[in-house]
Amino acid sequence: MNKKICCFLMFLYVSVSVAKDQSEVSFGMAVDEEILLATDRDPADRFGSSVSINNNRVLVGASNDDENGNSAGAAYVFEPGATGWVETAKIIADDGDEDDLFGRSVSLFGDRALIGAVFEEEVTNQGSIGAAYVFEYDGMNWVQKIKLTADDGTPGNRFGEGVSVSGNRALISATGQDDDFGAVYVFDLVNGEWEQSAKLIAPLRVDDDLFGRSISLLGDRALISSYGDGDVMGDRTGAVFVFDLVNGAWVETIKLTAHDGVTDDQFGSAVSLGIDRALIGAQLADNPDFTGPSPVNWGAVYVFDLDNGIWSQTTKFFNEEGAAFDSFGSAVSLYGDKALIGVERVDGISGFNAGAAYLYHLVEGQWVKVDKILASDQAANDRFGNAVSISDSHLLIAASANDSRAGSAYLYKIDLIYKNGFEIGVKNP
Repeated sequence: MNKKICCFLMFLYVSVSVAKDQSEVSFGMAVDEEILLATDRDPADRFGSSVSINNNRVLVGASNDDENGNSAGAAYVFEPGATGWVETAKIIADDGDEDDLFGRSVSLFGDRALIGAVFEEEVTNQGSIGAAYVFEYDGMNWVQKIKLTADDGTPGNRFGEGVSVSGNRALISATGQDDDFGAVYVFDLVNGEWEQSAKLIAPLRVDDDLFGRSISLLGDRALISSYGDGDVMGDRTGAVFVFDLVNGAWVETIKLTAHDGVTDDQFGSAVSLGIDRALIGAQLADNPDFTGPSPVNWGAVYVFDLDNGIWSQTTKFFNEEGAAFDSFGSAVSLYGDKALIGVERVDGISGFNAGAAYLYHLVEGQWVKVDKILASDQAANDRFGNAVSISDSHLLIAASANDSRAGSAYLYKIDLIYKNGFEIGVKNP
């Protein structure tokens, strides 16, 4: 059943200046790669359309799997086995049908999986309403508990475009709601029943804002992108909204924008939320420091931190090895003081759009690039890095276009190796 390949062990060392004593502290990263493949893998399945890792469990969406019909979609669960990570379950919707794209979005929290099917309930010539499904592991099997839909859902809403689950709460976006204004719905598990508890919208709604294009939920806080927002510097400059649950009501706390945002940056192309920290991609941001012929549309990633009740932009990442239209920041994932960034369109030694990912680590207040990660079997047009997820000890990186779009997912175990007697801690939420 397991189609897993152990490919290599790599060591990388970087030097970091530690401010408190100005000594040079070296640390390295050991990376084990395992390639995760669906046991019933077929061309065009798009395994790796979405990914999520939580503790010692991995969830991978395959939005175009055909078991329930052409492009009905599926999701796969992987867990550690005796000799490596193995596929332990394939999840499909009880009412799955062709073109649902079940697995276009996935989110995992413990024994609970939330899976979006953005084209479910297609209405002829009107578009899809969309749905999201909650599955729970009962110790033996993954059981479909409920199919979630918006109480005001209409054709074209694309409900399920983004999903995020945290504890007994689910966040689901519908970017096509109200002529692409977009909306995000909150569902809570109350007395054993899932209930829609809120509908979140941007305060100043405009056509094509795409509110909810990327979402992230952590406890009583939601991070919601609106990368079509043009309030700051013009169309698709982009913005990201923070909502907090205050006294039983969801309240917009702040609208985050890049300090240097300009038209078409698409700030909010991807978002990830941590404890008092937000990681935000802007996949078409310009690189003003580049002196070559094309400084535009390189992509960038921003870090915002919450300190004493105030959100502030604290860091901006650029890919100094990059080029225009690499899509640096099209996928991001945050875990404590570690940030994982996907760059699905970067060219590699194997050719065009091979893809890559970058791992950053916050050390003594400074974000350090620990590694550039490349698939050991990289090939042109794999789009490695189209989806990413990070945990305390693993990186999960997808290449959904690999092998004629059959798709692959790559799992890396991280071990930071400390030198000079100084321990660099990793803040785990």
